[in-house]
Amino acid sequence: MAVTKLQTESRKVKGQQHFRFEIRYDAPLNGTRRQRRKRLWLPDSSAAEAVERELRGEEPADRLTWSQAWEKFHAAHVEKRVQGHLDNMGRDVRSLCAFLGDLPVEQTPLGRFTDWLRWREGQASARTAQLARTHTLKIARWAASQGLVTGLLPFEKAPVPESTPHRRSAATPEGFLGTLEVLPESMSNLWLAVGLTGARISGMAGLLEADVAETHLTVTTKGSKRVSYPLLPPLRQAVENARSWKRKMGLASAYVFLTRRGTPWDHRTFDNRLARIQRDHPEIPKTTPHQLRHMWATIAAAANFSPDYLQAGLGHDDRRSAEQYVHHTQGMADTVAATVMAALTELIKPVPQLAAPPQRVDTA
Repeated sequence: MAVTKLQTESRKVKGQQHFRFEIRYDAPLNGTRRQRRKRLWLPDSSAAEAVERELRGEEPADRLTWSQAWEKFHAAHVEKRVQGHLDNMGRDVRSLCAFLGDLPVEQTPLGRFTDWLRWREGQASARTAQLARTHTLKIARWAASQGLVTGLLPFEKAPVPESTPHRRSAATPEGFLGTLEVLPESMSNLWLAVGLTGARISGMAGLLEADVAETHLTVTTKGSKRVSYPLLPPLRQAVENARSWKRKMGLASAYVFLTRRGTPWDHRTFDNRLARIQRDHPEIPKTTPHQLRHMWATIAAAANFSPDYLQAGLGHDDRRSAEQYVHHTQGMADTVAATVMAALTELIKPVPQLAAPPQRVDTA
């Protein structure tokens, strides 16, 4: 028998049970045909038989092309994945087909696949090429796990494009305060709250009225962590301004920060709207909400706040991640502190009897 299943060996590959198969086949060697043996991890006997036919040189009746693999993958995952993620995967498959042609998945040569990754890197960036490699391999491996291809994917050995690590910069005083002046009232209060606390905009945008107490507010951030921030005068004013704007617009909601439609802000919607406003004001340094977290951490470090304070305020699990938000560029901390701290003095140097530093809230 050409295909033998080794019953004693099994393991999970990408969440699916795979078994060890031994495949014997004849292959040409020095003008003669010799019997060879190969052992592979495959999901079932049908996949092993397909590999055996491949090794013997038999052409299957119908090979799965990249476009067909993408259609099947999309149909199987359209309800399980974020649509934006699927759109990016589809874009990379179309790019691969445009570069190589709509080849059968298992016939994609390693060299040409690597050439495509280099082309993607030249067209965009190394990070884009890394994602393109990840997306296409994910589709191919899924097809292999479903028995749609033989499981022999030589292009899996394509090298990962190396990207130069970069560090985000902190928001400049001109960027933070200048952007605050040009934002509409529906956005400026949320922008100010993020700058005052160092919280993620996704968490602050989801702030509920029930989470605002007399002396503090509690934000649910990444990983369902709850972080409490002191509600000192500048931050209290931002919250009151948001409530006043809601009443003026006749909006009723359990959320504090709302769009003009009366819905809570989504961080992607906020980023897109912010980018459009910044294009209309090229004189203001481009600033993102995430850079406000870096600015907050830099100011707090300049004010000699402890690493534990930074870690709690940023909502990180470890101190090293929080310390990466502090920028010690020559004069950076002093410049930021001199310009911004005048407006945020109460927050940067909280009065002990009014509030404690940010702290993680135990939800257990």
